[in-house]
Amino acid sequence: MMIASKMSELQDALNRYGEASIQNYKIIHPIGEKIIEGFGDYLGDSTCVFGVPPAGDWTNDGRDYHDAKFSTYWEGTIKVDTISMGLGIRIPHTKDNGSLSLRVVLDFLIEGNTFSVEIGDGGKVKGLALNSAQKDFTPVYDHIFAYAKGIFAHPVDYFAAERSGKIGFLPA
Repeated sequence: MMIASKMSELQDALNRYGEASIQNYKIIHPIGEKIIEGFGDYLGDSTCVFGVPPAGDWTNDGRDYHDAKFSTYWEGTIKVDTISMGLGIRIPHTKDNGSLSLRVVLDFLIEGNTFSVEIGDGGKVKGLALNSAQKDFTPVYDHIFAYAKGIFAHPVDYFAAERSGKIGFLPA
């Protein structure tokens, strides 16, 4: 009888873990979508910001990667941990018709009733409300912008970020 009780405890723990992982997914995916849309508005050109896979191959053709822009697509939903998302930024050249696309990996972590976002291998914005509106993400947009701009100002930082898999480029 004692064994059945212990198994029941394990089953309950497994069920709670599964429910928490699904909740994590249901909260972070819409937040990521809001950040993609809001960061385009922040830059003044929503056509230049798009979601891409956080690791591996990607393109800058504006395709919608849907769920594949989140690590849960590749790693599975059943995980109570950081969820990563790739944020693509297409930067048009000023001297010709080309562009350079930058992928910055955003890592989201739920912390009680708030969440944090780590930008690339740089800073982290903490204490954001789970029900935040796009306008509430200005500190995140500021950090993404500063991080991307800093990569061009300090190329050595780029190589460190590239080695860690937190950033990537595509010329066009």
